[in-house]
Amino acid sequence: MTTTIRGIEISSNTQPEFWCESNISTWEQHTFDIIDRVVTPNSTFVDIGAWNGVLSMYAAKNGANTISVEPDAIAHSYLIDNFALNNVSGKVINAAIGNSTGKAILYHHGGYGSSMSSLVHGFGGKEVSTITISELIEDIENISLIKIDIEGAEVDILPNAIDILCKYPIHLSLHPFWSDTAKLRDFIFSFNVYLYGIELLDVQRFEELVKLNEGFDLLLLPK
Repeated sequence: MTTTIRGIEISSNTQPEFWCESNISTWEQHTFDIIDRVVTPNSTFVDIGAWNGVLSMYAAKNGANTISVEPDAIAHSYLIDNFALNNVSGKVINAAIGNSTGKAILYHHGGYGSSMSSLVHGFGGKEVSTITISELIEDIENISLIKIDIEGAEVDILPNAIDILCKYPIHLSLHPFWSDTAKLRDFIFSFNVYLYGIELLDVQRFEELVKLNEGFDLLLLPK
C-alpha cells in the first residue's frame, strides 16, 4: 500500500494497520514537525531506533542522507524491505546502541517488530550486536539531527556520550516508566530544551513531567 505523509508518498508491503491513513495522519506529528524544521537537504539524519524506517524514509525523500540503526531483527527486515520498495539508499545498521562494542540482550513488548524492543526491560530475550554512539557518528559530516528512541536505554547510554553529542541537535524520546529518567537531567540541560520541539523547558517542568510516569519527547539544541 502507498500512503502520503505531508506530500511525500511512501509504500510498504507490511504493517497495513500502521500505514493506513487513519493512523499515519496522527502518528508522531511533532516528530515530523521537528524533521521539517531541522533536517535540510544534503544534511545527515541519524535515526537511532529506526523501527520500520518511516522517519528515515521521510527525511530521505526530502533530500537528506540517512543512517538508520535498528537492533530488532523483525523491525530491521521491515526497514530493509521498505527502503528497497521506496528506492531509499540510506545506510542501515542492524545493531543496538550501547556503551561498548559487543553483544547485549534485546527484550520486547508485544512481540519483536512492534517498535518497543528494549535493552533494559521486557519479555523474551535475544542476543544482538551493539555499537557505541562514537563509532556510529565518527567521520560523519553535516549531521542535522540525531533522533534517539531506545526504549529506556537512554538513561544508561547518553550521559557517557555527552562529549560527542553536545554539538548536535537531538530529538530524544524519554520513557520514565521503564527507567529513572531523572538521571538524565544534567545531560538534558546541557542543551536548550524544548518539549515536543515547542515549549522551552526548565528543570522544574521537566521534573513534573517525569513524575507523571508517561513518555514524552524533547528537542535538544546545542547552547
